[in-house]
Parts: sequence; structure tokens; C-alpha cells
Amino acid sequence: MKNKLSFLVLAFGLFLTTNSNAQVNWTTNTVNPTSSALGGGNTVAGETSTVVGTQNNMNLSTKRSSFIAGHRNTVNNSFSFALGMSNAVQSTQSGAFGVNNYVDALNSFAIGHSNRTSGSFSFAFGHSNKASGAFSFAIGRNTVNTKNYSFLIGFDYQRPVFMATKDNIIGAKVGIATDDPQARLDIRLGDKQEIRIQSEVPNTFGGISFKHSDGSENWRIRAFSNFAGGYDNILSIVSSKNDNLWIAAGKTLIGDWFDFDPCTDCDEYKLFVKKGIRTEKVKVELAAGIWADYVFKSDYNLKPLEEVEAFINTNGHLPNVPSATEIEKEGLNLGEMDAKLLEKIEELTLYVIQLKKEVNELKSKK
Repeated sequence: MKNKLSFLVLAFGLFLTTNSNAQVNWTTNTVNPTSSALGGGNTVAGETSTVVGTQNNMNLSTKRSSFIAGHRNTVNNSFSFALGMSNAVQSTQSGAFGVNNYVDALNSFAIGHSNRTSGSFSFAFGHSNKASGAFSFAIGRNTVNTKNYSFLIGFDYQRPVFMATKDNIIGAKVGIATDDPQARLDIRLGDKQEIRIQSEVPNTFGGISFKHSDGSENWRIRAFSNFAGGYDNILSIVSSKNDNLWIAAGKTLIGDWFDFDPCTDCDEYKLFVKKGIRTEKVKVELAAGIWADYVFKSDYNLKPLEEVEAFINTNGHLPNVPSATEIEKEGLNLGEMDAKLLEKIEELTLYVIQLKKEVNELKSKK
């Protein structure tokens, strides 16, 4: 046993140091005089190459300086390698590591199981991936990357997880769940899927900013948690011009946030807009019984003009109409105020009718 071990050590040393043919055989190897083989059933036709294992093949005598280790691997070009089992490398300066990989392009590499590379300077890593574009990467399982100058990660041929492509000299495109991004960032969603940006810290905010090339921030979208002022969670769209939008618990505020500081009841409204609204049409819905047609009913208590005059002299405004002080403090309810103004118009109409009757009566007595 000691003699056999010494022989193997001596033979392996010869295999590592010689520049001419060296073999350590369990069965017959076919080896170029300038190459080496360790194992059995190997064929090394190329020059200055090395094969370790069984039933490996380097069949082309015109190729050189390649390396094979494992079982049933094939290398048919120069300066290439195959490590593992049943790998095939057909191109120069390329390599395969794993099982059943196939490499057929200059400077391309495959690592894993059943990967294929056919684009120059391409790389496939994982299981059953294909990289056919020049300078393309395919990583994961069952991915296919046909685009030049691109990087793809995925686990499904139909919908990759991540795709980045140089596209052209202007700039790169990145796709998530698509192998054909149409914008700098292109995210495709299926049914009941979502895009999420999540902060793990309470009482904070995170967001997305939109800037021009000069670095100035034009728009920023932020999500706040536990925001001060009783608004709790807020989504904000903030402009550098202070034309801001704040959405919280079904309420919407438009304007600079600091404009709302004096407003103690802003959160009681579904929509609050600072500095006004300009529109061509406003529709206000009122509850039943608010509109002023009740003035024309027979049981309506129309105050005598003398009583109205006395009220005006005392209070400085019409009965049943808010004063200037109340409006400044509480604001104006558009629907209710229109109803109050109509009430006064209808009362005025009744006063005119009464006066007309009195005038006609006086005329008849002449």
C-alpha cells in the first residue's frame, strides 16, 4: 500500500511539473505530447492543455492552453476551461462550471446547471438560463436575456424580477417584472400586486423626489406616520413653489403646510384649500327644508317692517343673517348663505306685494 501511494505522489508531481506529455491513468487517455491527463478515458488533442477526471474531451488539435476537470466535459477552443460534468465549451477564452452548461461565444461563461451562453462576453448563472445578447447577464432560473449590454435576474421566463439595459448612449433602462423596459424605471404589476416603500421607524417620513438636472427639487412625494397636529398619517405632494397637497384620513389640504397653523378646524373638512379656488361651475347639495320656499307658505311669520327696522338699528344686519364678525370668525357656508339670501329676497317680494296692495287701496279711495 505504501509503495502504491508513493507511486501516485510521484506521478502527480510529474503531472504538475512537466512541459511534455504526462499521464496518470485508470484507463487509457489519448493525450497530445505537450499536454497532460489525470484519470481515464480522456482525450486531449490540443497543445499545452490539462485534463483531470474521466471521459473528458478536447478534440481539436489546433486549440491550446485549456483546462478540463470532472466527467464528460468538452472543450473545443483555446484558453478555455470546463469544470464539473457534461459541460461543453466551444469558444475561446470562455468557461463553464457545474453540470450540463453550454458555452458558445467569445469570452462567455456559464456557472450552475443547464445554462447556455451564445452572446459574446455574456454570463449565465443559476439553472436553465440563456444569455444570447452581447455583454448580457442572465441570473436565476429559466431566464432568457437576448438584449445587448443588459443585466437580468429572474426565476420565470415570462416575468423576470429585475432587468437593466444600457439601451443606448443616452442612458440605461431598468425593468422589474419585464424584460423590455420602456423607461428609465419600468415596473410591471400583476393582479393584486403592489409597489411598496416602507419605513421601519415610527414618527418619521420617507418619500420620492423629482428633480431637474440642476439639482433643484421640483416635486416630492412623502408619506408621514404619526404626524403632529392631529393628522396622524399623511401623504403629501410638495412643490418647491409651495403649491402643496396633503391627504390624511380622507381629508385633503392644498397649500403650504405652515398656512394651516392658524386653522384649528381644518381637519374637520374633507377638502381645505388656502388662497382660494377658481372654477366655472360649483354644485352644492342641500338637505331637505333648507331652501327658502318656506317663506311663501301661509303659516310663515313675516316680521313687520317696523320690527325689521328696529332689529337693523340695534344689530347692524338683517334678521336671521350672520353678522360680519361671525363670518370673519366662522367662515361662510355657501349653500346655507344662498338659502338665507333667497329668504330675504322672498321676504322683500312679500313686502313689495303688501305695499302694492296698500297703494292700490289708497288709489281706490280717491
